Amino acid sequence: MVKSGMIWMVDFDDDMCPVRIHGFFQYKTSGLLTNALLGDGKSVEEIAASNEHNNSMYDVIHAAKNLNYSKIEDKFITSFQLGGDEKHHYIVSVDSIVGPLMAVPNFDGDEHCYITVTPYKIGTIDSLVNVLNKIKMLFK
Repeated sequence: MVKSGMIWMVDFDDDMCPVRIHGFFQYKTSGLLTNALLGDGKSVEEIAASNEHNNSMYDVIHAAKNLNYSKIEDKFITSFQLGGDEKHHYIVSVDSIVGPLMAVPNFDGDEHCYITVTPYKIGTIDSLVNVLNKIKMLFK
């Protein structure tokens, strides 16, 4: 079985973790109690009475179980598994997507298993120049 869907890093519950994104949506009905509207400090009654509309975009994610970014940073190669039940499916703001994560399927029979490598961080122009110099040295 071929697994579909890219794996992304999402800032989730004050930590980053690998997820598979299932889709994107936006609430079209006004007055719905969404995290964005409740986060503005308004009460449930105020939101319902104002018939306010939430223009935020959301994504439905399938999160990894028992793996956060600090575990990925600690090892060069890490395996992880997306949670197998509904407890690992969430709705999060699109703003929480950090970026793609290089992950390949771990063909051990489980469709939710992946292997990933630690992402290389390029924080400054100096570190980018160092990386490019190292690459140049490989081709000499």
